[in-house]
Amino acid sequence: MELFLYNCKLAWINAKRAPLTYGLILLILAIGIGVLLTNLTFLYWMTKDPIPQKSQQLFYVQIDNWPEDYHPDMPNPPPLMTYRDAQRLDNSDIPTFKAAMYETSADVSLAQSPEFGRVSATIRATSKDFFALFNAPFTYGTAWQKDGKQKEVVISAIQNERLFGGQDSIGKTLTIGDHEFVVRGVLAPWSVRPRYYDLDIGKQFDDTADLFVPLDTALSLEWAVNGSLSMVRSFESNQQMIREHVTFLQYWVQLDTTQAYLDYQNYLHSYVNELKTKNLHPLAENNRLLNVNQWITFNDVVDKRISGFTIATALFLLTCLFNVSSLLLNRYKALNFEFGLQRAVGASRLQLQAQLSIELLAIGLLSGTLAILLAKAGLYTVGSLFPRYDAFSTLAPQLILVGYGMAIGSALLASIYPLWQSHHLQPSTQLKR
Repeated sequence: MELFLYNCKLAWINAKRAPLTYGLILLILAIGIGVLLTNLTFLYWMTKDPIPQKSQQLFYVQIDNWPEDYHPDMPNPPPLMTYRDAQRLDNSDIPTFKAAMYETSADVSLAQSPEFGRVSATIRATSKDFFALFNAPFTYGTAWQKDGKQKEVVISAIQNERLFGGQDSIGKTLTIGDHEFVVRGVLAPWSVRPRYYDLDIGKQFDDTADLFVPLDTALSLEWAVNGSLSMVRSFESNQQMIREHVTFLQYWVQLDTTQAYLDYQNYLHSYVNELKTKNLHPLAENNRLLNVNQWITFNDVVDKRISGFTIATALFLLTCLFNVSSLLLNRYKALNFEFGLQRAVGASRLQLQAQLSIELLAIGLLSGTLAILLAKAGLYTVGSLFPRYDAFSTLAPQLILVGYGMAIGSALLASIYPLWQSHHLQPSTQLKR
């Protein structure tokens, strides 16, 4: 312990003798690591498994059900599903949970408080299994108990705070559009990034919907699709849409075992063959089941600009290391006489290395702390300027450890050549002026 404290004292004396040099070293390392850490944070949140406890059991269902005359020249089946197909897939009892869905919107007001006014709300029209399928947590109540055209609603935590002051609102009435709905459940705060269950263009990082209503209710009330859809012929109403060949529904299932996965593949195969016998499926069979991470990869959720910036900032850090190495080389050259004197009185190279390692460790810890502060400032700035990325502006604990690791590793890496130059000179040479 005495030797450790002695080496700490020497490191402090060296820093006081050359504050500008050591200040530049800290600043250069902190900037290089801070910028890289900012980009790594965005990359981390974008590539992080959004539901690790069951991402291998959740599958997005695709069926290539286009009529031959209208089929686009693409190897992949359409990302969305027709109402007819979704209804048939709902008949299968192989999945533990299953849910069809689409996004819509409407104005919302309090039936018992007209003075509240009307606010616009995003709505997810879906099946009752949605909440169990995606582990959506409830603070009050539950989902509706059966799918149908009943006017029941589950509201988000944010919407419950806005409309009811965060209190238990089960059984209260909301006016959505021109219709009254009874609140059956209130979600706990729930944010999924990326929003893997709806990767429609531009929506990967949107917030959770304000309201959730039964799918058939939304369709019967003629609530429009706020998102992608593909059609063979135009339609004038939702009822016509569900009769025509219009793909507009996202469809997810939970298959807990390998056998369930194989059985469901066979179910899809049988369904397609049934359509073929009715001349409703002229194309070659092309069914797909992609799990959560496969679906995220397939949709290129990670912004390629973020990946490019991460590579660029890694190269910038490498440039910083060259500059730090040059500063350390000049500093160690200035200490050659002292190194030689220590060697002459019996200090070994290993002892000198231990002394300088304390100094480098201090540089790593201080520059790491400064880098983390700079990264947080950068994330806050990006989140303020680009609200879409605000959800990614939190520095995860793992990345704080990575920041300190990079700082200490960078300090040691930058010191390799300067230390080699200093320690391989003979004491007699170092003592010459």
